[in-house]
Amino acid sequence: MMKRMIFVLMIGLLSAWSQQALAQSQDLFGGVFRDKSNLCLFSGFVDRQDSKNYGYYYGVYADYRVLKSLDGAWTIAPYLVLSRSNSESPLDTKRNKNNSGYNNNSEYGGGLSFGFYEPDFTFRHQLFVGASLGLRYGQEEQYEKQQSGIYSGWQNDLFLSAGLNLHLLKSFGLRPDLFPRSQIQATIKVPIKSEKEAYWNDKKIEGINPWNKSYFEVLGKTSVFQSYLSYRSEIQYAPKIIALYSYSAGDSRSFYGLGAEISLRREYRDNFLSLNVLYKESRAFADNYLIVGLNFNLSSLLKK
Repeated sequence: MMKRMIFVLMIGLLSAWSQQALAQSQDLFGGVFRDKSNLCLFSGFVDRQDSKNYGYYYGVYADYRVLKSLDGAWTIAPYLVLSRSNSESPLDTKRNKNNSGYNNNSEYGGGLSFGFYEPDFTFRHQLFVGASLGLRYGQEEQYEKQQSGIYSGWQNDLFLSAGLNLHLLKSFGLRPDLFPRSQIQATIKVPIKSEKEAYWNDKKIEGINPWNKSYFEVLGKTSVFQSYLSYRSEIQYAPKIIALYSYSAGDSRSFYGLGAEISLRREYRDNFLSLNVLYKESRAFADNYLIVGLNFNLSSLLKK
């Protein structure tokens, strides 16, 4: 409960701080950094609905544009990403489940991101296409206390990761503020090298194979409308509908999700603050999760 209260408080503080930061943005960073970089912080809380299991995640993403075409259509930027997730399984006597434990994961890596912008994709729409390709190194630590003993282990993976981002922006025509933005994001991770060790009551388990952590996800978002916070404000807010599909190869598990998001952005810029709530389930495994996530893009807040 305390972690949830801290997460909600953090959302309120960021929202209140953003208005004040606008007046000081020109002095915080130089124009070169502000206009060529992206710095994004993200965090969230995950609650499994059919048990007492819960977890949280947080991380940072940064890129810096090094190449740009003369017409501004193409960009290339190296990127770095760091993330960590923790999940806990407290003792659940009501479900006759006498196991308890935790799972900790951390990932870090980088690569190249590519962007393409077409301002005249259609009469009413602009198009942004983003793609990324890189390597990530992941570390996992597991611990579970059971009635018959204690299981513990670790696994390290080197992933090849790739992403695709399609962003359609409505700028002209009838009712430009109605369904103004639509977005599709696809990500895939494939391990190219894995190693694992596991122990039962501190005795090494021989012949255990690494868990296949190949993963694929498609996320779709569409803004229902966008409007200004107030008559004199330059900050816009937009409620969104979210749909998700993901697949993990280790247990051949598919998840389907549906949710909502509220985002804030300055005029002619990308979102600098987004809060989303997503419910996803896997019917074949009877797993149901409620995920609350927060994304804060400092560069979008400060850019000219």
